[in-house]
Amino acid sequence: SSGGKACGTRYPDPPLALEEIEPCVNWKKDSSVTDCVLTTWGQWTECTALCNGGLKHRNRGIRTPPTAGGIPCQGSLEELVPCNLGQCSDQKERDCKFSPWNDWSHCDSH
Repeated sequence: SSGGKACGTRYPDPPLALEEIEPCVNWKKDSSVTDCVLTTWGQWTECTALCNGGLKHRNRGIRTPPTAGGIPCQGSLEELVPCNLGQCSDQKERDCKFSPWNDWSHCDSH
């Protein structure tokens, strides 16, 4: 309002850019590129059924996450497979039995 030239443009002209983005020169040289590394597969769990079909599973984790454009993690972190698919050979009643407790997981703040 004091007579100076206004910033920007007037409608319908496009607005002036207030920010510019361009890639860094040699950005990969300046940063440590790390590819994803997965842990080895854990042991298979026991089958969920003695007969007539059940499931068992195993899992793995991410040992090193990718950084600075490294190769992302590939593949599943858990596998499920059918097991004990055969018919039960007897129809006797069975009492329920629990398997032993697993080891404690890491402490969580929740």
